[in-house]
Amino acid sequence: MGDETRGRAGSASPPRAPSASPATATYNPQSLSCCKRRYCANCQSSWEAKAGYLCICDRLFLNLAAQHVEMQRLATKNESFAATYYSLRKELSVAQQELQRLQTDMGAITADQEQQLRMLLDNI
Repeated sequence: MGDETRGRAGSASPPRAPSASPATATYNPQSLSCCKRRYCANCQSSWEAKAGYLCICDRLFLNLAAQHVEMQRLATKNESFAATYYSLRKELSVAQQELQRLQTDMGAITADQEQQLRMLLDNI
């Protein structure tokens, strides 16, 4: 049978399909008919069509799908971090305003105490 059934002469076997991946939930091997042939109908590359092996087009599709799922997960996480950041910045602003108010009150109280102390010293 020669090179037609074995794929390219001297080429390594393509990687196996991932067994458990978030992208495999959307992957439908029946929709990719080139997986059952000895060459890929999309990229025209020849390779050994064994069960569990994918051509380059299918591997790229799975890789792209996995990256899409990862990007969605990161976008959701980013939205959560942005909301947390916003609420923490708001709390920080309120705390800084409270601190400024307390420092102003503390200065007024200190000045009042010094005035009362002077009055007591003047009376003595």
